[in-house]
Amino acid sequence: NRTLVDRDRTLLSHSGLPTRYWQFALATAAHITNRLPTKTNDRLSPYQLWTGKVPDISHLQVLAAEPTPTYPTKAIQARPEG
Repeated sequence: NRTLVDRDRTLLSHSGLPTRYWQFALATAAHITNRLPTKTNDRLSPYQLWTGKVPDISHLQVLAAEPTPTYPTKAIQARPEG
């Protein structure tokens, strides 16, 4: 699909990642595309048509952004040595 390939190239270009990460950028482009509303579907996303739920996009981050730990720091400090 040309739309996905164009979005893939754009993601890679803006992220500064090497082209060897194209498959991750393509998967990201497909994930985002499935959550975007379209005029064809009365401004509903494919995800919304499939599941009946409004897509939650709060988990999306900028590609190649610094990772954010998702575990509590107290658990790391409480871990025993050895």
